[in-house]
Amino acid sequence: MSCEDDWTQPDPSLPEKQKARFEADRDHQRRVARDPEFARTLTTATIARDMDRIRIALGEDKIGYYGISWGTALGAQYRTLFDAHVDKMLLDSVMPPDLDLIEMDRGNDRAGERVRRVRRLARP
Repeated sequence: MSCEDDWTQPDPSLPEKQKARFEADRDHQRRVARDPEFARTLTTATIARDMDRIRIALGEDKIGYYGISWGTALGAQYRTLFDAHVDKMLLDSVMPPDLDLIEMDRGNDRAGERVRRVRRLARP
């Protein structure tokens, strides 16, 4: 008898950090599926505008910013839109400007599916 694996739960053999990442990714996909129109509005530019609203709400004239990975794209967008409100900014591990995040997500999904197939084939 063979049972299909439950892909809504992380593999119990994963380290805690990978389990947490799996659960965060799963929960993110569920939220996107619930409201895809809202998810499409979450662009780097709209999030940069939200950051500026936070700056205003805090009563700050300028902000300091440290960004890594996607945070570098967000910081660059913020500076483009609100340069006068940036004090210091450090962008580390800068993402290329032509990086397609949707294609990157699709690639991650394809890789995850290949891993799941290999695991199924490797089981006795």
